[in-house]
Amino acid sequence: MDILLYSVVIAVVVCFVTVILYWLSVRKRLKNVLFIGACDSGKTTLFSSIVYGNPSSTFTSLNENVGNLQIDKKSLVLVDVPGHDKVRNEIIHKYKLETLALVFVIDSKSIQSDVKDVAEFLYNILVDKVFIKNRVKLLVACNKQDATTAKGVSVVTHLLEKEFV
Repeated sequence: MDILLYSVVIAVVVCFVTVILYWLSVRKRLKNVLFIGACDSGKTTLFSSIVYGNPSSTFTSLNENVGNLQIDKKSLVLVDVPGHDKVRNEIIHKYKLETLALVFVIDSKSIQSDVKDVAEFLYNILVDKVFIKNRVKLLVACNKQDATTAKGVSVVTHLLEKEFV
């Protein structure tokens, strides 16, 4: 009887340790931070400012830009994802399994005319099963706030909420 009890306890402990080690290995594997958003939202400028310390000149990206960022002994891979539908979906899929966080960049100047596309893209990110399972962090960044025609955060939030309903 005692041998059976010990066997069960050992089996439970082994299972518990296995689950913990698996969880830790998955958390360590998550290292990508993706900069995503519609075309011309300013993803590459933000990416360049963070990775290289200065903003790049404005251009439309057709390939992803990849850079490394070291923070407190932890290395993150920053990926600037192009805004074009087909290209961005392929690149997001390529990096998805190891994604720790997403920076969803919105152009505050053109949000009123682009709200439908932006909301659809954001919704698809919010319901993505892999991102949900991995508890990927999401930061929505309202870019180009220095422009006189830029909408404030509350207006952008309201426009997106209206589109989601």
